[in-house]
Amino acid sequence: MLALVAGHDDLLASRIATRLSKAGIECPRASCVPLEQARALLHAGMNPDLLFLNCNSPTDRVDDLIHRYRETTGGSGTVVAIGKGLGMTRILELIRTGASDYLDAGGDLDAELDALIARLRMSSQGRGKGQAICVLSASGGSGASSIAANLAISLAKQRGSACLIDLKLRGGDLATLMNLKPRHTIVDLCFQGERLDHAMFDSALLPHPSGVKLLAAPTLLTDHAGVDVETISQVFKLAATDFPYVVLDLEDVVHREQQRAIASSDLLIVVLRLDFPCILRTRRMLAYLREMQIDPSRIRVVANRFGNSTELPQRKAQEALGMPIFHALPEDSEAMLAAVNLGNPAVLERPASKVSKAMQKLADMITA
Repeated sequence: MLALVAGHDDLLASRIATRLSKAGIECPRASCVPLEQARALLHAGMNPDLLFLNCNSPTDRVDDLIHRYRETTGGSGTVVAIGKGLGMTRILELIRTGASDYLDAGGDLDAELDALIARLRMSSQGRGKGQAICVLSASGGSGASSIAANLAISLAKQRGSACLIDLKLRGGDLATLMNLKPRHTIVDLCFQGERLDHAMFDSALLPHPSGVKLLAAPTLLTDHAGVDVETISQVFKLAATDFPYVVLDLEDVVHREQQRAIASSDLLIVVLRLDFPCILRTRRMLAYLREMQIDPSRIRVVANRFGNSTELPQRKAQEALGMPIFHALPEDSEAMLAAVNLGNPAVLERPASKVSKAMQKLADMITA
């Protein structure tokens, strides 16, 4: 979910942005702008889910921006008017102009923002919003893609279906790991722009016998210059509307489309091996996520290939990371290699193996 904060009160804008970010709503500094710049961003194609508007600004500019936002979003989206000392007549005018809600900046604004966020989430859940889970790792070879595939299948067992999105735009492996041959990829959807709808989204998905539907990444070295972050956001929204769970296999935390996925997700699974280089890189990644104002309560650290005699102790790893290890997946190279070579994830190929049981337990812990 992306927010745009418009107005000339920088302190108020910063306060709103901080509160939204802590709640998992994307609101970078570049989205806190004066009214004129907000209008220009909408004209340039920005399509935020939320518009927070400082209504102590000139009335004509405020009303014009509401109209512009409604035109840009086709009547959808949420306009939150924020003011201090406004009379009931003006508040009623704002609602009639197109504002969805009004918050009093002179009162307990933090409490009002929290209540607003809760209402938005309840409304979203009422429309069938699925839980979005990002899987990422700071170090190559940690097994994040295999975990994403097995997790999606385990979640699909619980609710009948799940969407798996390969967001490794510079070359992902999920189609290979699941023995699927994509005709379309996430990059193809990005070229649809405003025409993208549920039918187009569904036609790009690859069905798997497990109940998972995969949106594949482009093949290695494919030109992805046409990828548009706003269209990627629309893909996430369509997936969350159509599926109870959406699992995203991420590439990193620095590219814009990856950051958008992180900000839009409900949960982040950070995968690591218990060796010094991986723990060091993971510690740096967690620090970067804090800089992005990602709430630590949304992060779950998962140790993969656990149980080697030469690995660092779990206690030491937790001390270095400053976070607990949520779950550990055991070393089971025989089961995992068989699954990879046959293109059939371990929870299906070797359901009785120790790693498959641990994968299923991870899914149960996430949904508990």
